[in-house]
Amino acid sequence: MSEDLWKSRYLELEREQDDARRRWEQAEALLRRLAARLCLAARGLGAELDAVLDRIQDLLRGPLQEGDLEQALGALSEALARTETPAVQRARDDASLRIEDDLRGALDDLLGGLELDPGLQPRVAELRGLLQQARGLEDAVGFCAQLSDLIAAQRERSRLAQADLQRVLQQVDSRLSEFLGYLKGEAAEREAASASRRELDERMRGEVRDLTASVQQAQDLEALRSQVAQRLEAMDAHLRAFRLRESARAEAYRERAERMRSRVEQLEAETRRLRESLAREQVNATTDPLTGIPNRLAYEQRVALEYRRWKRFGRPLCLVVWDIDRFKAINDEHGHQAGDVVIREVAQRLARQVRATDFVARTGGEEFVMLLVDTAPDAAMAVVEKLRARIAERSIQAAAAPLQVTVSAGLAEFRGEEDPDAVFARADAALYRAKRAGRNRVERG
Repeated sequence: MSEDLWKSRYLELEREQDDARRRWEQAEALLRRLAARLCLAARGLGAELDAVLDRIQDLLRGPLQEGDLEQALGALSEALARTETPAVQRARDDASLRIEDDLRGALDDLLGGLELDPGLQPRVAELRGLLQQARGLEDAVGFCAQLSDLIAAQRERSRLAQADLQRVLQQVDSRLSEFLGYLKGEAAEREAASASRRELDERMRGEVRDLTASVQQAQDLEALRSQVAQRLEAMDAHLRAFRLRESARAEAYRERAERMRSRVEQLEAETRRLRESLAREQVNATTDPLTGIPNRLAYEQRVALEYRRWKRFGRPLCLVVWDIDRFKAINDEHGHQAGDVVIREVAQRLARQVRATDFVARTGGEEFVMLLVDTAPDAAMAVVEKLRARIAERSIQAAAAPLQVTVSAGLAEFRGEEDPDAVFARADAALYRAKRAGRNRVERG
C-alpha cells in the first residue's frame, strides 16, 4: 500500500475525529446553557445562593476544571441548606423546584443522542437512573456535572484514539522511509558495481595493450617471458581486487536485504493491525451501540452518496423520518430499560423489512431515518405504510406485560435543486403533521 494512500486514509479518519469532536463540543455547549438557565431559574431566593450561582456561571464561561466544579457544587449544597426564606419554604412545600417534564425530557434526549464508545455505555444507564430520581435544583446540577464528566471522558477517548493512530502512522512513515532509503541504496550500489566493472575492463585492456607492446618490442625470449609474466601477474591482481570488492558488496547487499526483509515483515504486521483498527473504528463510529444499526454519522455519509447518485442518474429517491409514538410515556410508566428494548425492537423491524440497497439509521432518541433507493413516491408510501402496520400489529415484550407500540412517519422525495437537508426538513414537517393528526400514520411532505 502506497504512502499516499496511508496518508489519505489517515486524513479521512482525522476529519471524522474532528467531526466527532465538534459534536461533543456542541453537546458540551448545550450542557453549559442548560446549567446557566438553571442558575437563572434559581436566582432571587437568597443573597448567599445568588453569590454561589454567580460563581457557577463564571465557571461555565471558561474551561471546566473538575476541582472547581466540585467546590462550587459543595458551596451550592451548603447555600441551599441555609436558604430558608419564605419563598424557598413555599417552593419546597409546593414542589416548585422539581425538574419540569420538558427539561427532564430535553436532558434525556441529550443523553440519548450521545454517540459513545461501548465501554462508556453502562454510564448512560446510571445517568438515566439519576435523572429519573432528580427532584430539585441540586439534583439537576449533580446530573449536569456527571453528564459533563461523561462527555469529557468520551472526548478524551477520542483524543487518545487519534493519538494512537498518529503514532502508528509515524511508525509506518518511518518504515516507508527506510524502504525508500533501501531502494535508493540499491540504485547507488548498482551504479557502484557498474563503475567497478568498467574500471576492471579498462585496467585489463590497458594490461593487454602493454603486453602487446612488450611482445613487439622484446629483443630476446627471456625478456619476452619476463614481460608476459609481469603483465599476467598484474592482470591476476586486478581480478583478485575485483573479486574482493564484489564479495564485500555481495555480503553488504545480503545484510541489507535481510534487514529490509525484517522491516517489510514488521510493516506488513503493522499494516494488518492498522487495517483492523481502522475497520473497528469505522464500525464503532458509524454504528448505534443501542440498536446495532447505523447511526447519524453513517446516515450523513450514505445520504451524501445517494444524493450524488440521484443528481447524476436521476433515479427516484425517497427519505423517510420515523418516530415512536408516545415514547416518553413508555419511559415514564415502564422505565428507561423498557424504552431501550422498544427502540431496539423497532430499529430491528425497520432494518429487517427493507431491501439491502435501502438504508435505515437511528438519528437520536426514538427517531429513525430511512432512504428508499430507486423507489418512486407512491411505491415508497406503500412500503412505509406496510412497515407502520406491521409494527403496530405486533406487541413488544419490553415490560411485565406486552407493549402495544406504534410509529409515525413523514416521507419526502428528492426533487428539483433541494439538498439532503431540505428534503429531510420536508419529511420532518410531514412527520409532525402525522403526530398532530393522531399518530400511527404516514404523511407525505
